[in-house]
Amino acid sequence: MTEPVKSGSINMDENLNDKFIEMINTKIIVEVLNENVKTLLISCDELDLKLQDGIMPYLTLGDIAEQLEKRFMEPIIIYVWVELGLNGYIYRYGGPDRYWMEHGKTKGFA
Repeated sequence: MTEPVKSGSINMDENLNDKFIEMINTKIIVEVLNENVKTLLISCDELDLKLQDGIMPYLTLGDIAEQLEKRFMEPIIIYVWVELGLNGYIYRYGGPDRYWMEHGKTKGFA
């Protein structure tokens, strides 16, 4: 496994596509980058979710990017806010190379 590249406090890891995301309280924000830039909050229910053990809905970050790119068919930036109770993570996808990076971490909720 390759080590992530650190840029300041931001973890830029091109291998985050397989990162497992519980899709219960996760927030997804999409910026559609056309002539009328729009910022949209996407509900987890709007995505085609998978089930772990037939119970917990989840997707990988790669799944999220694939579904949203197909949905919007325009350049987009995606933010995924993951809430885990004791900590939270914010992931960002986009740019010309279209990859995920850990945009931030919190103690408590993101």
